[in-house]
Amino acid sequence: MWAYLCNSASGMSGFPIWVQLIPQIMFAVQVGQDKGNQITKQHLRNFYKVFSGKEGADLDALAENGYNTMTANGDYILDLANYELLFANFLLGKTIYGPGKYIFGCFDNSDLQRKYEIIHEVE
Repeated sequence: MWAYLCNSASGMSGFPIWVQLIPQIMFAVQVGQDKGNQITKQHLRNFYKVFSGKEGADLDALAENGYNTMTANGDYILDLANYELLFANFLLGKTIYGPGKYIFGCFDNSDLQRKYEIIHEVE
């Protein structure tokens, strides 16, 4: 089904409307009662704690790395427009190394402790 949905998608606007609504809902959940226009590091940390069940140093490292990756070390704010780009990266990305992997915070985070692996094509 995802292959069918992603066939011509190159961003969120290429998905059906029900898929386009998911990042908007997720964004609203993460900013919570603040009703702000951006996700802060604390918002992200709270979301990871509840959604992924991480705690302590693991939670702090995940929130720090996730926020830094999603905001280019704080150079960009994590507003809805940027969040939608990250969500599209999550859906369309082919490796675990894209910034979209931090949307939910519960997927393979082994790269926090080890270096990136170079993918070699074997002929």
